Amino acid sequence: MKLKKILVAIISVILALALFAGCAKPTTMATVTDLDGNPVGTVSFDEYLFWAYYNYAYYQAYYESYYYYFQKYFHETLDDIFDPEAEEKITVNEYLTDSLVKDLKQQFVILKLFDEYGLTFGTDEITNVGLYYNSMISNYGEAKVKKIRARLGMNETQFKEMLRSLVKISSVQEHLFGDDGIRKVTDQQVKDYFLENYIRVKHVYIGSTYTVKENDKDVKKTRTEAEMQALVDQILAEYNANPTIDNFLKLVEKYSEDTGSTKTKTENNVTSPDLDYCQASYDSSAGAITVTEYGGYTFIKDYASFNEPFVNLAGELETGKAGSCKVTSVDTEGNTTVTGMHVILKTDLNTSEAAIKSATELTDNYGESYLKSIVESDIFMALMDEEIAKLNFTFDEELLKKYSMKNLKKI
Repeated sequence: MKLKKILVAIISVILALALFAGCAKPTTMATVTDLDGNPVGTVSFDEYLFWAYYNYAYYQAYYESYYYYFQKYFHETLDDIFDPEAEEKITVNEYLTDSLVKDLKQQFVILKLFDEYGLTFGTDEITNVGLYYNSMISNYGEAKVKKIRARLGMNETQFKEMLRSLVKISSVQEHLFGDDGIRKVTDQQVKDYFLENYIRVKHVYIGSTYTVKENDKDVKKTRTEAEMQALVDQILAEYNANPTIDNFLKLVEKYSEDTGSTKTKTENNVTSPDLDYCQASYDSSAGAITVTEYGGYTFIKDYASFNEPFVNLAGELETGKAGSCKVTSVDTEGNTTVTGMHVILKTDLNTSEAAIKSATELTDNYGESYLKSIVESDIFMALMDEEIAKLNFTFDEELLKKYSMKNLKKI
């Protein structure tokens, strides 16, 4: 995880910060002690304010970019319930404020590690701060940058201190995961993570509507739930009579109506199943990789972007076993309709060198492995949790309430 990649985005969101005209601002938002009660440091109000506005702008932009999340979580007001399906219901305001407190704890720990690792803020780092600040002036004009500082209640030096903090975050992560990093992630770690956290299946999809050729024309037809179930039972019987992967792939070719995985190839004007097809893709909203092979998929456990019954069945099945599940839809009156059915065969991910290679070599626009970045992120967050557990953070509850995300939005 390279934070330097997102610094430009961070600076951009700061430009959309809500108005804050502060005079006589508080100085300290939280005190920090070790587990024996010895003072370690403080979280300043300036840090809180900077990250509060950044977090609010980030979440607002994120949920508006992904309609599903906007519709489910980000409501008309910050007083609405963040996740109606959660066991412990909290408001959007509480969720954003809790997230901010967690971010500030991580920020404190990162800056502490910067010192403990013996890292220095040298010429290159100072240059980077100046570049970030000057790029803002170049892109948006000096007057606008000054207005932003005023909204945050910060002079130029204070504002640049926040940018110094971001550079230090990047330095810590480079120290951990760079070429000579003390926790540099190996190719074997990446592969092990993939094998441990991902599921590989082949499947046959049967829909309530399907298309056939009649007189060289596409004709749409329908099936009842009973007809779909009968066809699923037949497919399962044919597989169980010869429980091999080759047989299941023949059933995929014969029955499946999933256009996403029933890939074909054409050679010498002859079209046939492309059994060698293997393509990995990255879902930024889920932070996960999906590998599509002929007749099936490899995906992370509990993958929210896939049909829930499909994911649940894949998790429950033993390797080499097949089962079935229904795909349903609910109309505005609450009526449930079965729109399709899956026959799923769980396979051994270790046996697919193509899937492993495709996933581990998938890179982002910077040429870095997505999967490696995910592993780095997991290791980094585990380190943060470990270091945070060594400290006691005492936040000023009155200030948290007064300057909650909801109240900052109004200022």
